[in-house]
Amino acid sequence: MPAIETDGLRFEVEENPPRGRFKLVNDEGQMLGEMIFSRARDDLVNIEHTEVDDSLRGKKGGLRLFQGMVAWARETKTGITSTCPFVDRMFDRDPSSRDVLEPS
Repeated sequence: MPAIETDGLRFEVEENPPRGRFKLVNDEGQMLGEMIFSRARDDLVNIEHTEVDDSLRGKKGGLRLFQGMVAWARETKTGITSTCPFVDRMFDRDPSSRDVLEPS
């Protein structure tokens, strides 16, 4: 999946199985947010942790990571599970994103 850029931030995926992360990177290459995942199978990842730099507080950095992750899951036909409280809250708030959720 190519990097997606919004407002000077790029959404990138970095994977070194069985682990990986979704990142928000600024124009200078500095990572300002990440969402850590582990691969349970070829078509399933578990989101474990989300962290966003203080400079993005109030600027929806976490939302951008979440939306990028959902777009990636749809494009790659990968199911999502979560042990991350932030991701769980986002799925609760946005029913339209739940199509990528793997039934528990």
